[in-house]
Amino acid sequence: GSKWKAYSLFTCLESLNDFPEQIGSLRKRTIEHGTWEEGRRQEVELVNGDPTVIVIGAGHTGLEIAARLKYIGIPHLVVDKNARVGDSWRHRYKALCLHDTVWYNQTPYLQFPSTWPIYSPASKLAGWLEGYASYLELNVWTSSTVTKAEWNDENKTWTVEIDREGKETRVFEVKHLVFATGFRGRPTMPDLPGNSDLKGETVHSAQFTSAENYIGKKAVVVGACNSGHDVAQDFFNHGVDVTMYQRSSTFVVSATAAAELFGAYFKDGFPTDLADIYSSSLPNAVLRRINQRTVPYTAQTTDKSVAILDGLAKVGFKTNLGAYGAGVIPALYERSGGFYMDTGTSQHIINGDIKIKSGGSIERLTETGLKFADGSELEADIVVFATGYGDPRDSMRAIQTRGTQQPSI
Repeated sequence: GSKWKAYSLFTCLESLNDFPEQIGSLRKRTIEHGTWEEGRRQEVELVNGDPTVIVIGAGHTGLEIAARLKYIGIPHLVVDKNARVGDSWRHRYKALCLHDTVWYNQTPYLQFPSTWPIYSPASKLAGWLEGYASYLELNVWTSSTVTKAEWNDENKTWTVEIDREGKETRVFEVKHLVFATGFRGRPTMPDLPGNSDLKGETVHSAQFTSAENYIGKKAVVVGACNSGHDVAQDFFNHGVDVTMYQRSSTFVVSATAAAELFGAYFKDGFPTDLADIYSSSLPNAVLRRINQRTVPYTAQTTDKSVAILDGLAKVGFKTNLGAYGAGVIPALYERSGGFYMDTGTSQHIINGDIKIKSGGSIERLTETGLKFADGSELEADIVVFATGYGDPRDSMRAIQTRGTQQPSI
């Protein structure tokens, strides 16, 4: 007779018998008569003992981890260097809007309302995360940094030193140290000859705020992925003469095609926890092989029908099918860049509203702008380098870790 066969087998731990989630019928039943605020103060200040887990980073991932820990009864502390939860979004350029959909960014226990826009403005998401931390009563210390983490191999614990707002130092002994510091490392800024010659400004996209300060001037954006497109769009929206310099080809996928990619599971009516399991169920090598078939198909169908790729080719903007010909996923997880999820800027490039210089290399900065190896020049009052970020593990290396034997962190 026939036998069951599996190409890939995925297992997932969903719950712990001794640590049931405190939700539904298991939620807290205590009637608080004037004791809640003091109880919360003591919990946040860790008056009654050290946490079991310290999470570094109060972004999406850090808060979601904290929420899961909180509601299975495991003491936790989230540490973030910023002054407010959500500042990692607030401090980006004002025009930033998420390129993936609301369903892909859902938060456990507290879902976005049905009125939430499909593509969330960054500042709006920042407010949501701040409220999320408050409503779910998560223990978060802002304006705080982990200055040292020492592994004790005998006790199998971390001794973690935290500088809290520059006012005090607290030391905890914890079983787990979690880095939830995101995909990005430090901004990568090219070191070009003539940097001091330019009469205008140079800035990395991480420090760029708004094009409203450059009306009537000329701008060059170096880089042609998500941030580069967003910044160029912002300049165009403010009537600034803007040119995008594309160093190498970019994987471009329309918002329509991206929504189709994520929309199989991440959509209205489909449980987010189940969508997460499904989307994680394939090993990266298998997912890459699947995408090597689906990505070219999308390029020839969905994105062909909206004329994006053909239009970009006609104006000299170079595109590709992503790393390994597999689209967004390898680029996201291996490089955290190299792609653009088109939220409208491609059409402005096609229309000529945003000019393109593609290929070649920058020789130097001059008094008036950029000079290229082919002898051509671009005038610029401001040059924005949307040139990506370094190794995301840089934030881990910045913490002094000591001990003869340390586990992988």
